[in-house]
Amino acid sequence: MPSETSSETVAAILATARKVGSLRKITKEVTAMGYPASYGTVRRILRKDKDTTKGVHKKPKEIPPQNTRPHHIKSIEKKVFKDIDKPNPPSQRQMAKK
Repeated sequence: MPSETSSETVAAILATARKVGSLRKITKEVTAMGYPASYGTVRRILRKDKDTTKGVHKKPKEIPPQNTRPHHIKSIEKKVFKDIDKPNPPSQRQMAKK
């Protein structure tokens, strides 16, 4: 995780971004002002600023259901319940061999 960038550096990057177009030029100007900033830092700060001004939020990661039963088990259960309901049900071993 990247370290926290100082608020002065962020302000300098955002102010320079309004004047200069490319990320490389912004990086050069900000480092010339005396603020430590790499290309990746500038890109991250500008992307974060763009997202907050537009009101874009990251969607939470969707986790699939954890304890669902496979679909084929339902059909097996139906067969087992049908066999058990008979007057003389087969043993577990006989059902397993089917």
